[in-house]
Formats: sequence, C-alpha cells, structure tokens
Amino acid sequence: MPDILRDSKIWAGGYDISGDLNSVTGMAGVEEKDGTAFGHLARGYLPGLQTANIEAAGYWRLALDAVLQPFGLQDEAVTIAPLTGAAGERAFFVRATQGKYDIGGEVGEVYPFELSVRGKDTPLVRGTVFYNATGVTASGNGTAYQLGTVATGQTLYAALHVLSASGSLDVTIERDSAEGFPSPLTTITFNNMSAIGSQLMVDTSEYSNDWWRAEFTVSGTFDFVVVVGII
Repeated sequence: MPDILRDSKIWAGGYDISGDLNSVTGMAGVEEKDGTAFGHLARGYLPGLQTANIEAAGYWRLALDAVLQPFGLQDEAVTIAPLTGAAGERAFFVRATQGKYDIGGEVGEVYPFELSVRGKDTPLVRGTVFYNATGVTASGNGTAYQLGTVATGQTLYAALHVLSASGSLDVTIERDSAEGFPSPLTTITFNNMSAIGSQLMVDTSEYSNDWWRAEFTVSGTFDFVVVVGII
C-alpha cells in the first residue's frame, strides 16, 4: 500500500520547518549531453553531472522568514523524511544552495510562500535516519544499520542537523563488520557543535564493513538528527 504524507519531516539547516509546509518535492536528475556524431541515425545523449532540487511550499510566518531571508540556506544540509522522521526510516538529503524564496497571496487567505533549493556539490542522497532525539544529555551510540559496503565508485554521505543546542556536541559515524560493533572504526567526524546548524560530510573511500552507526559525545542538552546514505 502507498504511504500517505501526513507527518513528514523537513529539516533545513538547524531548523525543523515541517510545521510551516504543506508540500515538498525532491528531484534527482542528470544532465543530458548531446554526443551525436557522424554516422548516427538519431540523437545520442550521454549522462552528464547529477542534479538535485528540492521544492517546498507552505504558510509564511515571521520566525520562518528569519531563516530563509535573505537566502539563508547556503551550504546547509536539507533533509526530507517522508514518513515521520524516526530512526530507521528513509530520508533524502542534499547540501543546499537556496535559489528561490517567494512570498505573497490574496486578501483573506493564509499568507503562502514557496522555497527552492539546489544541490551544491552533492546529488540528492537516498539515505536512512540514523538518529533523531530531543533533550539528549548523555553520550552514547545510535542503532546499528546494515547499509552495506562502500564499493568502488560509491560515496558515503552523512548529514547532521542540530536543532537545539546548549553545551558541546561531537558526532562521528562508525563502521564495523558485525551488528554488535566489536571493533568499531571511525569513518566520518563532524565538527564540534555548540549552536544550532547543520553539516554535510562526504567520504569517497572504499570500505568492506557493512554495519554503520552514529556515535556522539554530549556535554549539555541537544536535539539533533543524523542521516546517512551510500550511493
């Protein structure tokens, strides 16, 4: 059965803007390059660079305006979690360059807005929510997920959204060959966070380990989300 979009989560930088939106679309594509040469009977196209775009629309409010204007989502991670945003669910994310922020409507109607962001040096990554919790005060590990190995030509992507911050937060992505993580190895290390915001990290190395998890060290209280994908 198809899923109904009811409790979707959209994290933009250090903000959860889900409650301001009523529609969101993630688009992944590839540039079509004309490779037609003499002797061809029809146009021949070759795949060029990947493209990513997220379009969203919703209802304007002053607090949201402070995030989006003037084009506030630059080099920030933007993540769409179509179901509820819980750990283990599918998510799609990208490093954003905000390209459009349109506001305006008709008299007597709720004030609408439209938002568009494009991927900057990243495709639209199909990933998994590794961790999503509020009021985190203790260090620990997230659930282990068997995402698979990172083979030749593949890339590991990881996004961190810090939605509330008081103190110091360090997050890493670990890998191992077994679910219990008998010999964990650190793969990605996010920069220390002491304020709301986001990071998107990329690792192009090959890894034969197929189990992955988020590890975090907390001093204070944080709300944060970790999303990881291999493509």
